[in-house]
Amino acid sequence: MEELIAEISLKRILHWNCRGFHFLPDELKEGYEVEEIYLKWNNLSSLPSWISKLQNLTNLYLPHNQLQSLPKELNELSKLTVLDVTNNSIEVLPFGLGHLSHLTQFLAARNTLSFIPNDFQNLKSLEILDISYNTFTRFPESILQCHSLQQLLLDNNKLTALPNNIVYLPYLKTLSVCGNNLLYLPLQPFLSNPFLSFENNPNLNYLSIWLGEQLSSNSSRNIDGNSWNLPRAQGCFCRIQIPNTYNGDIVVSDTNSKRERTLTLPPSLEYVLSGTGGEACVPTLLELALRKVYSLNCSHTIQRDGSGKKPTFMVKRTFPISLDHLSLPLQLKHHVGVGPVTLCYFCNGFIFTHGVVWVIPKDCYYESEEGPSAFCIFSTVIFCSVACSVSFAQWERKSTMPNKLETIKLQWHNAFKRRLCV
Repeated sequence: MEELIAEISLKRILHWNCRGFHFLPDELKEGYEVEEIYLKWNNLSSLPSWISKLQNLTNLYLPHNQLQSLPKELNELSKLTVLDVTNNSIEVLPFGLGHLSHLTQFLAARNTLSFIPNDFQNLKSLEILDISYNTFTRFPESILQCHSLQQLLLDNNKLTALPNNIVYLPYLKTLSVCGNNLLYLPLQPFLSNPFLSFENNPNLNYLSIWLGEQLSSNSSRNIDGNSWNLPRAQGCFCRIQIPNTYNGDIVVSDTNSKRERTLTLPPSLEYVLSGTGGEACVPTLLELALRKVYSLNCSHTIQRDGSGKKPTFMVKRTFPISLDHLSLPLQLKHHVGVGPVTLCYFCNGFIFTHGVVWVIPKDCYYESEEGPSAFCIFSTVIFCSVACSVSFAQWERKSTMPNKLETIKLQWHNAFKRRLCV
């Protein structure tokens, strides 16, 4: 006991791993100067409310315990920068963690979390978030307000989609979503061009041309201009039909396999057409309003340079004024805040709910233990209007570029819930 008291009073870093603790010693109440505590591989099932007395605590490591919850008093540790609760049994996080304004790392992999409190959006210093191996079925959108995020790890959950505006996180360096149930990835390239890993999403069966080109341009493998190198694609693009539990949107005729493949588009893209057969569809008033309001209040472009061996991208998006100051109906303000689902491949026009969709085959490669493996996937090319799709096709015909997209696009038809413009 005396040794424990002396250790607490003399040391600012407590290495208490593998001590067999079932609860924190009461003597720690007097650890006002303690800054870091390592409590890995103990038998803790809860933390005491008096933990809030450790006002100088900056790092708290609790992996491999038996914690089922965290006390709300944690939010009083104003200097806390690292909270690691990996490999516990935590089901719910307490409201109030958003008050930890200096928190830079929150590590909560291998728990049973399915929800993130909304006040997480206040964690403006958060750089690393690991919530892999939990039970999330929906992406916790409050995370998107954590603009300092650099690493976001979401592996082995039950996610079926990522929000469109995840591409706008300005400092994101690593995004890992392996082992989920993703039906699609965002249709735009990422603002920060992060390392994206998405292996073992068997229901993922296409990539947008914007994102596919960005991912391939980051690879070190030199391939021909019509092929992509997708080093993190193992275990994807292998499903012909989307499982019955999900609604597919368009059905594509695969001329190679003589089979049809079902693709799921983001739900915000409500009106789609193929741009063939003399279709003429005027965008809805909502779509026209969104495009106008967004263009007046946001500068947003995708600049693609295809002059080199690989295309390079520069994505820019800035809001000169806060959306809070815009006098808009709530529906418009929400759509404008989230941003467009993608930008037109020809004119960079904004696309929110209405688009012309081309589906094209793309040859791809990824590195495996046996060497490079080749496969073919579908890619979507989306335009803001029939006029833009026609203008792009005319430009292609006049250009000297090989592998013209118009000549290889595939036919598709409506599946279940997508509203077609005819």
